[in-house]
Amino acid sequence: SEFAVELSFKSMQDFEPAAIVNQVEPLRQLMETRNKLRDLMTKVDRSEELENILEEVLNNTDNLAKLAGELDLGKKAPSESTEGAE
Repeated sequence: SEFAVELSFKSMQDFEPAAIVNQVEPLRQLMETRNKLRDLMTKVDRSEELENILEEVLNNTDNLAKLAGELDLGKKAPSESTEGAE
């Protein structure tokens, strides 16, 4: 579709594609979405490493207990369940 835009050029840098995109709101939003998708794809590419680390932690109960202790998960859960019983 077509739409009218008003662009402002004060220097040669204003002719750069990124500068033009920043002046047109629908284009700026598309560029922002594109950048977010690119960042997400980067994270997905690294997710295999994260998946392996999480699998190792979950399979090792000693590490899981240590992690729960560091996050205070073991301390908060029982007190919440006893409060509900009263």
